[in-house]
Amino acid sequence: MEAVFKQANITDMQKLPDDTESKAKFAKLFREFSTYLQAAKIQGFSWDIKEYSVKIDDEDNSKGIITVIPSEEDYNILLQRYKELSKHTDSTGGDDNEITFTVDPYLSEQNTGIIDNDYMNSRFEKWQKQLYDPNVSKEEREATLEELHKSFAMLSQEEQKYANIFLHDIQSGDAKLGKDMTFRDYIVMYAKNKEMSQIKKFVKYLGVEEGLLVEIKKSKVNESNLDEFGRYDALKKSIANEPATEYYTKLEGKKLPPFVVRNNAEKLLRDYILYDIDIKDPEGED
Repeated sequence: MEAVFKQANITDMQKLPDDTESKAKFAKLFREFSTYLQAAKIQGFSWDIKEYSVKIDDEDNSKGIITVIPSEEDYNILLQRYKELSKHTDSTGGDDNEITFTVDPYLSEQNTGIIDNDYMNSRFEKWQKQLYDPNVSKEEREATLEELHKSFAMLSQEEQKYANIFLHDIQSGDAKLGKDMTFRDYIVMYAKNKEMSQIKKFVKYLGVEEGLLVEIKKSKVNESNLDEFGRYDALKKSIANEPATEYYTKLEGKKLPPFVVRNNAEKLLRDYILYDIDIKDPEGED
């Protein structure tokens, strides 16, 4: 599995390869690895034990030592990448010649949770203390920051984006640090702020009802249940013609026919709900 990422020039397995062939290869290898791992756990395997004594020959009772190469952190990173495969399969088109692969729902729903958060938070707290310590060298500070960046591989691609923005804000002095907040708390806060910023733009530019959009985003809908309970249909009906027309006129530099405005607005809403596609600001606005 490591070779798949190396061949795609991806360090620390921080994201999935771009090509479908590599994704399919990784999916196959990870499912096989997880099958062996589950069987090993039944027989007493633990990540805390790095070496296992095994019997080589039943006749003379000779034994050998097997060293566990991957760490639990490595597995959690690979598991996070595997979870992201389902998003890539949902958003791909219907090309009959495209290589497809199956994502095991049992594996994609596993939660690594507390262990990941504790490790990341310890790296973050160490780096934060070093930032203002005159006795810590620049090299030592950068090494700690590198450790923190490596731990980002346990996050989703979206979470990695907000983690990097947060660190940049700390370095530039723009971040407001709260008492007793963990690194994960800041990531969640940044993500929520970004989401509310986008929702406010949809209300401003398309006139949609804010409460409906907030509700449907919270529901984490997908293509199959997008219009469950008629929520998406109600949201589309809340699009206001006047602000939507004004928005697309500024965006395109010309006035579009009402039906084109409507179709574009509905597609933009759908793409945002399903794939978090940002709404663009017209030139001169932010």
